[in-house]
Amino acid sequence: MTEYLPEDNRTYKEKGYWDSRFDSEESYDWLARYENVAELLAKYVRPSDRILMVGCGNSTFSIDMYKAGFHNITNIDFSKVVIERMSAKYSEEMPEMKWLEADMTKLREVFMPNSFDVVIDKAAMDALMCDEGDVWSPSEAVIEQASAMCSGITSVLVPQGTFVQISFAQPHFRKRFLLGEGEQAPSSTVYGWDYSYHNIGALASRLHLLIEITNYPTASARRDWSGLLFLCDAEDQQKVDDPQTRPTSQ
Repeated sequence: MTEYLPEDNRTYKEKGYWDSRFDSEESYDWLARYENVAELLAKYVRPSDRILMVGCGNSTFSIDMYKAGFHNITNIDFSKVVIERMSAKYSEEMPEMKWLEADMTKLREVFMPNSFDVVIDKAAMDALMCDEGDVWSPSEAVIEQASAMCSGITSVLVPQGTFVQISFAQPHFRKRFLLGEGEQAPSSTVYGWDYSYHNIGALASRLHLLIEITNYPTASARRDWSGLLFLCDAEDQQKVDDPQTRPTSQ
């Protein structure tokens, strides 16, 4: 793993870096494997659901989901190298699985509206955040990219669909991107989903899972809203979730 670490974290946004890495790396799972969250996902994702995996990379997450009975999965990545390698490796064994070279910030250009019941992002948005700068005041470029990603996800999800994000980020800093600029929890009128989370325990030495479920099917005003399931690294969460702990200028 260490041989693939870039000198500058901003390199994680570069297609050339990933093409080179995927050309030699067999597989790697960021944050969690499917088995770590399978029981949780089973509560919100059905085997019959149409699932979009954004920024799939060479992870075995969708492979393991397929083996568990979730066959209608479309994997996308902006690296042609990894899409060709993964397709060649698994297409015969898993013929219903799809592999597509595509940019997760341009989903509207690739898929029709309401194409999926579930969208899963495992550390993909994190790559967009690698040059966000000050976490309290992220760059406009990062805000625009996150907005493009969430807007596209909103478009391709069916009403009351589910967006799952597994992330390094802490909720206090990530929710501004998931809700949209100026929006306040628990609702986002920008993207049409509600926001909430709770800690469900440690997965590994530092990784804690938090969950956001946001469907309100009985409220007529929200009948078309989608759900957001958010899993993240929550170390020191209480400190960053308290606005009073924001650092002040000296």
